Amino acid sequence: MIQAITRFMRPVNFLGVPVLVVPAGQSPSGLPIGMQLIGRPFGDETLIALGRAFQVATDHHRRIPALQ
Repeated sequence: MIQAITRFMRPVNFLGVPVLVVPAGQSPSGLPIGMQLIGRPFGDETLIALGRAFQVATDHHRRIPALQ
């Protein structure tokens, strides 16, 4: 189970670059969808600023997922 969940994160972890995941909507059934942002080496500040700008422009982080 854990391998299935982390399969998209592993390649980035090996590179050692900063990564940020932000809420980016919901599926048709109401489940949350995340967007993974990958930055340049030592580009943490830029990545955080981008994630913050996305949250300011959207309301995805305020939505409550559907209970399945």
